[in-house]
Amino acid sequence: MSINIHRPGTLGGTSDTDFSRCRILLLDPFIGTRRLISDMLIRDMRVERVRAATSISDAMEKLNDEKPAGGGFNILFTDWSGQVDAIRLLGVLRATDSPYRFLPVVVMSAINSLDSVREARDAGMNEFMLKPFSAAVLQSRLRSITQVPRLYVEAAPFFGPDRRRRRDGYGGAERRDHSNYRYADRRSKLLPPPAGERRQGRPGFVGNERRDEVRR
Repeated sequence: MSINIHRPGTLGGTSDTDFSRCRILLLDPFIGTRRLISDMLIRDMRVERVRAATSISDAMEKLNDEKPAGGGFNILFTDWSGQVDAIRLLGVLRATDSPYRFLPVVVMSAINSLDSVREARDAGMNEFMLKPFSAAVLQSRLRSITQVPRLYVEAAPFFGPDRRRRRDGYGGAERRDHSNYRYADRRSKLLPPPAGERRQGRPGFVGNERRDEVRR
């Protein structure tokens, strides 16, 4: 399997709270939500421009009305609900022949499920926000996109931002050794657990069926 790495352009301003270069397309079917998010983006984040869309077809029309590069939109915020299929939209944007393959996408949803976050991640989203969210959360997602953009990975059938978040090159004794994949504990060295930690098969572990008995 071949893997290609693409480095996206930067949107960062003069500081980690400078979003003046952000031109945002906001897709949400609910007028109250559009107004609230637009106000936060313009008033609090000082973004260059925000334009709203009410459906996927409306969003694609607005994207096509403007050039993908130059003065076009450089971030998309999209709702994910019964009214908007964000996964289908991501499939269109990340397609091989799409001019918007590298468009950063923030998925906003009230679906509070780790499986849903994984599904959106695997479809190629950049960031996820659980509704309702605060201005601080919104700012953190913008900061992630503008200041520390992730590399884009192409490894069929996936294309999108690198799904791995950490690249700290940690090499200590607690580093997991994935060649030892059959075992729950894959640390490089089997060290005594830290105080308060109880692992099955290690000194101090008490199974669920004995905990009440031990407390007595």
